[in-house]
Amino acid sequence: RRSELDRLGEWMFGAAPCCGLSIVGPHRIGKSSLVAQVLREHAGQENVLVIRMNVGECPDVTAFWYMFVEELEAALRQKGIWDESLEKARTKLECLTNGDKNWYMRMRQPLISILSRTWEHGLRVLWVLDEFDAARWVLDGRCYFQFIRTLSSELDQRKMTTVLISRSPVAEIEHSADGISSFHGVFPSFTLYGFNDQDMAEFYGAMTDYDIFPDGEMKARLEYYCGRIPFLLSMFARELVEDRMQQREVDAARVDEIFARRLRGDIEDFYK
Repeated sequence: RRSELDRLGEWMFGAAPCCGLSIVGPHRIGKSSLVAQVLREHAGQENVLVIRMNVGECPDVTAFWYMFVEELEAALRQKGIWDESLEKARTKLECLTNGDKNWYMRMRQPLISILSRTWEHGLRVLWVLDEFDAARWVLDGRCYFQFIRTLSSELDQRKMTTVLISRSPVAEIEHSADGISSFHGVFPSFTLYGFNDQDMAEFYGAMTDYDIFPDGEMKARLEYYCGRIPFLLSMFARELVEDRMQQREVDAARVDEIFARRLRGDIEDFYK
């Protein structure tokens, strides 16, 4: 995944980072793992506040925005940045509930105040929203999609980057949530596929570290069963490494045995 890591690193941490990015790919293709690796490789950038959220963990839109504020506050406190004005804005948010009249408008301004103070300290916010497919029911209202776009691309460009990680394209998610497709065509889309030839060469090279040297037939079986999908390849690799450590035979026939045994478990679950 070296080429993908470099591209994402430039978009998220480069000299001119993008305001938003949509990472799309099928189940367990490695989207979250790839982003996590990018964050590890660029962990030394002191001027970037990384806020990571799993949208699927939010029961409703109120919890979504409160989680964002809590994560932002924790990151600022860790930097030693939390003053009276930030505390005042935070207190205003704590007094709100989703049932309050004009809740959205009363929530909006204190949150913008907190972000503005963050930017005044020379910090850039990198907001990673994993499992964004859950926004279909969590962000139940078009204004919330528009607000995320406003935070990322219109308030203060280059001081905030929002990364959306999902299985479905953002336009499809917004449409099913009664959104207005305000992200589609605004945030560049990065589609993640299975391993390419270079990735597969590195995968097989890693297997040689465990004294496993796949021949042409074994490689063909692995790629036939796994479709170059990282999760499935890793599942087979773990079993093959265990076999080698136990001094068992590792060949194409063994790959067939693993497939037959795991078909009604992990493999069927993966394709559901």
